[in-house]
Amino acid sequence: MYSGINNSNREKIRACLGNSKLYSVAKLIHSKYAKLSSNYHSLPDFLIIGAAKSGTSSLYEYLNQHPSILPCVVKEPNYFTAYYNRGLDWYKSCFPFKAKRFFCPEKKFLTGEATARYYWYPFAPERVKQLLPNCKIILLLRNPVERSYSHYKMRYKNKIIDQTFEQEILDEPKRIEGEWDKMLNDENYFSFKFNSNGYLTKGLYINYITKWFELFPKKQILVIKAEDFFSNPEKITNETLEFLGLPSIKLKNYEIMRKGLDDKLTSDIRKKLIDYFKPYNQKLYDFLNVDFGWDK
Repeated sequence: MYSGINNSNREKIRACLGNSKLYSVAKLIHSKYAKLSSNYHSLPDFLIIGAAKSGTSSLYEYLNQHPSILPCVVKEPNYFTAYYNRGLDWYKSCFPFKAKRFFCPEKKFLTGEATARYYWYPFAPERVKQLLPNCKIILLLRNPVERSYSHYKMRYKNKIIDQTFEQEILDEPKRIEGEWDKMLNDENYFSFKFNSNGYLTKGLYINYITKWFELFPKKQILVIKAEDFFSNPEKITNETLEFLGLPSIKLKNYEIMRKGLDDKLTSDIRKKLIDYFKPYNQKLYDFLNVDFGWDK
């Protein structure tokens, strides 16, 4: 069973440390540890790069239950996005020691991580290519209408926002105005505003994924329709394992993690969003040579 630290638990640990001086000391100790142990850690063999609210947490959980996969200490280290300035030593410290391969019950040993921000962040593809040219890339794509609403429901459920979905998407343009250009003009800037408020914008998949295909050969990229994963997680998990060169497994539980609220979009808003996303979806279908059927 996967025992890594998720982002929520990481924040709880920080809160428990409380005193800012104590937290600073902890960071310093970890920094020294990372530098001293860097050469003894593995780098990831695979990355789940997104999209958020498309089953990335669940797929990562299932993969980490395979005897040949050892997890990253945190599901989403966000190294190639917000935390790139922490350096390679820090990133490597998130992964298992190379020596653990000798204790792996199977002959093959893999490790990886799942950061849903990677697929859209403008500098992530080049950074990954430079460090991990042979890495396997896994991308789950969900109907952008459902993805955007699930994104909203997560924030509403966590009491980050209290507006209706319709009002949130109406406010989206002004909330993220100029943020994309800021990122393009400063490779050290990561826009948390764009990440949090880009309900619809982050669903324009064709605007982001082409760069990954320019830099990585198709044989290294697996694109998964999230709806297929939700309807048959065992099948898709084992197809992903095959892509990684590992034998299939059968888990006792395939419960989808991090479910949102169960309410549905009104037909009026759904129709408007279907029409909004339709031309972008068609470009995606043409690019991937597959029709996901999201416009029906």
